[in-house]
Amino acid sequence: MRKLISIAMLLGCAGAQRETRSTPVLAPAAAPAQVSAAPAAPPAPEPQAEVPKPIPASSAFSDAVAAFEGGRLDEAKQGFESIPDSDPHRASARYDLGVIAERQGDVAAAERAYREALSSNPDHARALAALAQLLREQGKAADAVPLYESAVQRHPDELQLLNGLAAAQRSAGQREKAEATARRVLARSRDDAAAYRTLALCALDQGNARLAELYALTAHKRAGEDPSVANTLGLIYLKLDERPRALAELQRAIALDPSFAPAHLNLGLLALANRDYATAEKSFSRVLALHPGSREALRLRAWALDGLRAQDPHRGPDAGAAFEQVLALQPDDPEATCGAGLGYGADRTGYDRALPFLEKCLHLATTPQERQAAEARLRTIQAARAATGSGGSGQAEGGGSPEPAQ
Repeated sequence: MRKLISIAMLLGCAGAQRETRSTPVLAPAAAPAQVSAAPAAPPAPEPQAEVPKPIPASSAFSDAVAAFEGGRLDEAKQGFESIPDSDPHRASARYDLGVIAERQGDVAAAERAYREALSSNPDHARALAALAQLLREQGKAADAVPLYESAVQRHPDELQLLNGLAAAQRSAGQREKAEATARRVLARSRDDAAAYRTLALCALDQGNARLAELYALTAHKRAGEDPSVANTLGLIYLKLDERPRALAELQRAIALDPSFAPAHLNLGLLALANRDYATAEKSFSRVLALHPGSREALRLRAWALDGLRAQDPHRGPDAGAAFEQVLALQPDDPEATCGAGLGYGADRTGYDRALPFLEKCLHLATTPQERQAAEARLRTIQAARAATGSGGSGQAEGGGSPEPAQ
């Protein structure tokens, strides 16, 4: 039986705000642009006081920006790729390619493009913040911290970079540093809601939910109707086992911003914990529609479909296909391998696809229960093949519904 994970731990992993990258703008290549990093308040208007005189954009760059703003991403991509190394907007063009890659779900290409932007211009604040946030979202917070530190050194007056650093420090387990960075922000701006959010999450990490609530309510007073603050309050009320209030806050976050992925993810996790697999699958699918590159949502959707498979074997092939998508990113993942085999093997239409996964599961299984379930399903399929074409019973093996892995 797979290990159970408390709802507080599950939801705590999804508590950070994820910002959509900025639309490309006709800005000087070396100018420090306004950046936002999780957790952060909604971006403020870009400051103009220190922006140098704009460098005239080439027609190719201008045309690419126009294509992006018109939603023609492939055309914009070709335009930005055509910007030569000698063009002063080279770094911005590479950054914009990263934005497009993220929107198209190609995380590897996005990371590559952001690094190329920084290679062209180490002072490109947006590329620094975007790369750091991307690393955080891939569970590489420790790699994100030095990037934020570098950005803060170059742009010490950017409070949103400091907030991004605080969030990365917390995700990397550097709680005391995160608290110190958040207080550094508040020393400059006592009304900064993002800094209060970080303090709330740090308090929640320590199990002090009431103090976390106090910080989060302060953030709410400062930020007003902010989906990230509502999402944080939802996490806090889950920790306090006040699920109706938690549900209300998460739903409020989505009402404020239907594209706010963390709230959809947390609603899915809450549904998963309650074994409401249909709602969980819907929520995780919404996250993937917003952020196709989310590995976490991809895996959790597979678990939701696996729960549906346990209720209706005909959903087994859907679960198998979802786990196979996870395996495309992590080929030797034991739980995804066994999940794909048991999913496809739950219905006779998936028997042929199930066999290689089940056989591999016998070698990769990390628990006796997984191995026994794979063995039982293999026997069922072999018996069905030996029969007169009537097929197996289609009933899933292995007992109760699995829980998502951390």
